[in-house]
Amino acid sequence: MHKIRLPQLTLDLPEIATEESRAFFENITRDLEHYCKRAGKNSGAYRERRDKLLHVGLAGNDITALFDGPAYIRPLVDLWTNEPAFLMATPPDTRIINALEQVIKRTPNKRVGRLALREIFQLFFQHFDQMGEGLEAYCKFAKGQIKRFPPDQLMFGMDKLLLNANKIISPEGHRWLVRETGKTGRTLPASADRLGIPTTQSRFYDASQNIYYLERIKGLTANEDDKILDEVRTAKVHRAPYQDNLMIGHPIIETLIDKLSRAGFEPSDLWLKTILAIAGDPRVPFSHQNFRQWWSKFGNHRIALMRSWLSKMDMELFLDIVKEFSERKGGEDMRRMFPKRKKFLEGLFKNKLVQDAQLFLGVQPEEYLKSRFTKDEQPPHFIRLSGSNSNKLTVFYFRMGDVHLIEGTHSFALTIADKLPDECPAGKYEKTYAYSRPLGIGLQENYEDQFGRSDNFARIIHNGNWPRKAYKQLKRLGIEINPSDIMEREDYVRMIRS
Repeated sequence: MHKIRLPQLTLDLPEIATEESRAFFENITRDLEHYCKRAGKNSGAYRERRDKLLHVGLAGNDITALFDGPAYIRPLVDLWTNEPAFLMATPPDTRIINALEQVIKRTPNKRVGRLALREIFQLFFQHFDQMGEGLEAYCKFAKGQIKRFPPDQLMFGMDKLLLNANKIISPEGHRWLVRETGKTGRTLPASADRLGIPTTQSRFYDASQNIYYLERIKGLTANEDDKILDEVRTAKVHRAPYQDNLMIGHPIIETLIDKLSRAGFEPSDLWLKTILAIAGDPRVPFSHQNFRQWWSKFGNHRIALMRSWLSKMDMELFLDIVKEFSERKGGEDMRRMFPKRKKFLEGLFKNKLVQDAQLFLGVQPEEYLKSRFTKDEQPPHFIRLSGSNSNKLTVFYFRMGDVHLIEGTHSFALTIADKLPDECPAGKYEKTYAYSRPLGIGLQENYEDQFGRSDNFARIIHNGNWPRKAYKQLKRLGIEINPSDIMEREDYVRMIRS
């Protein structure tokens, strides 16, 4: 029997448990696992046995004829684990498992070694759903081996597995894990860790995750507040493999959007932030990683819905910034103006007229926006403003069919137009920054240069009767809305009496 020599480990143990000491022990554990994976695999004899098995198995011949002792067990498990073509050509069927059992019975302890046992279970968790008809036999084999060890002889958390091995090591083990997690109220990762089930490089865990999270998400009603939404926002969950090169976040996002769509609801703050945390904002260039990785898979209808929902968030953020400015630095005129702007914008959104929107932020508004979201939350996409006097400026663009509106803070006028000139950056998703002038004073100049003078373009200064002018321009461009929805009572009464 070969003696295994492990490299000497020199441990300088910390005296007090701290984050630093925890990291120290995690590193030591990883090193030990690395040594164990390599132990016994560097010898020429091991490689020779592995090569023989690989050659015979890929040729479709009987590998059991090679089994002249237990030294073939680890090379065989290694091939099943790390060579997909070998696993497909020579899966662990009943005949091969029976041959392995006969070899093991001839060993002194009538069981595999501890390193072999660990690798047997690693194979199960990594490829449990790729073993074909041999899965039942392999499960019986693995459970039989672990039960021949006292708990104090099991390493790497396998003692946790021992108690529930019959339920876990099964073709339905991943479903049992989901049911067990539901009973205990733990998170799925915590439940798996407690039971000794690996959560990385584990198709078993991935399958459990697909059932657990998707079933929970499918069971929600539109805008229901549930802790499962906090779990799926973590990258470890929503980036887990699903199928067809998708991640589990893809069907989660589709389910959330479709539930809202069928119910005719706009997303609550929690649901909107959950979608943003997973897939980000779709109002980015098509070449952007988030768009390619996520939104390109969801179809135009879901993208349009999300853009519409985000436009309302943009409007609320814009109004917050206007209010903040008017209360702190805007003076009495600005404070009186705020309710009118709020009524106007909220009325348009309440009537579900807005399909799309964009925020353009100077440096100070950008800082304010980011302060509204935690480090774990994804703020909506915005475009940075540059140019003279743009540091404090916020511009809000939104579209209602073929009608375009541009609002802004400070002395920015309200623009309502039937189309936008080419120089205007609004509505263009390939932009990451924009100059402020083509959104403001330069917008009318560019419009007239490209399209000529037209009553379809209106630049409205926020003076006393601006809501009436805005309503008339919207009506001119075909937007039907009750004027009382977008005007305060005094403005509405004044208009109908004039």
